[in-house]
Amino acid sequence: MSGIEYRPILDTDTEAVGKMLATSFTCKVEEVSDWHERVGLENIRVALIDRQPAAALVLIRMGMWFGGRSVPAVGIQGVGTAPEFRSRGVCREMMRATIREAHADGVPLSALYAATFPLYRSVGYEFAGGWFKAEAPLNLFPRSKNYEGLHLRRMKEEDHPIVAECYTKRAQACAGMLDRNNVLWQRIYRQRNKEVEGWVLVNDDQQVEGYLVYSAERHGNDLGVAYTLHDIGACTPRGWGGLGGFLRSLYSMGGEVSWHCGPSDPLLNMLPERGFSLVWEEDWMLRIVNLESALSSRGWSPTLNGEVHLDISDDLIESNNGRFVLAVSSGQATVKAGGDGCLCMGINGLAPLYSGRHSAEELEMSGLLSGANHAAADADALAEATSLFAGPAPGMPDMF
Repeated sequence: MSGIEYRPILDTDTEAVGKMLATSFTCKVEEVSDWHERVGLENIRVALIDRQPAAALVLIRMGMWFGGRSVPAVGIQGVGTAPEFRSRGVCREMMRATIREAHADGVPLSALYAATFPLYRSVGYEFAGGWFKAEAPLNLFPRSKNYEGLHLRRMKEEDHPIVAECYTKRAQACAGMLDRNNVLWQRIYRQRNKEVEGWVLVNDDQQVEGYLVYSAERHGNDLGVAYTLHDIGACTPRGWGGLGGFLRSLYSMGGEVSWHCGPSDPLLNMLPERGFSLVWEEDWMLRIVNLESALSSRGWSPTLNGEVHLDISDDLIESNNGRFVLAVSSGQATVKAGGDGCLCMGINGLAPLYSGRHSAEELEMSGLLSGANHAAADADALAEATSLFAGPAPGMPDMF
């Protein structure tokens, strides 16, 4: 679609964009204004037709952990189109422009939660990880004597940096968890229409080994209280044990606790018996924006060495097209043009392989990968790719 102008939002756009997004997300204009103030106008993009805002979105500057390294990424949030401009391809063109901007800025990855799948698949995103909701009765958690030798105290604002350090130690061992910026952290500490409490478990050196942020809601006139964990994390086994003990101590006033996580969560591992639930709620999508930097910036197993010969097609970013050789050695990767291109895929198909959501064999079965000239891929090449990209099941506790 031609005739669309894409640019950062201006002060003169805010009123029209506020009304447009309030309609899109069924909220008040004032709520949109508060939201945009938190994220910063410099991170809002608009698409205009005849100088009139037709669509808008928010950029989140963040990182994503893969292989023990934080890879720079841009999250996409709050994508909305004015009713009078829908079904005209405006949003797709805005997304294409956003990806081009991210590529020009040298950003390797982009991620989002999709309200509709075809739109984002059409610009190169694919499902790459999950967002799950866990629920457990509080009396299912084991008791902890003296919080495993750690000191429990209420979280203070000055604790936020050392809480972030604890989170980072945990996130490094996972796939797909966010390297949070200040906006993402504030979403945890400042819940809309909820009072939150934060607690930390510190060692004798005042280092945080575990923390949680939660809110509580009473069930009508009953004594039972439902607790929601807005964030919970630990970086040591005794930190997780202490957190479990803290949750168990809430049982006198509450019945259950819920939290969001990936498909695998350490808190669930400490439960000694069945009775909890883990339910899929959403998948997040990933887009490889800059192929070479995405592959070379992430971490790799230090015990594996090998090569993967790729043939990639990307109708949006020209430099992502063609044959590439990914060479992994001692936890480092190099990417060079060339090779025999024995694993062919669109840029979409690379995302779930990159995150570890799907093996190369699974991608071939689903039609996202093939051998040269659409033939069956070589079994050894598939196995090599699966081995090198393998890692923890990708997921995150964040919704953005």
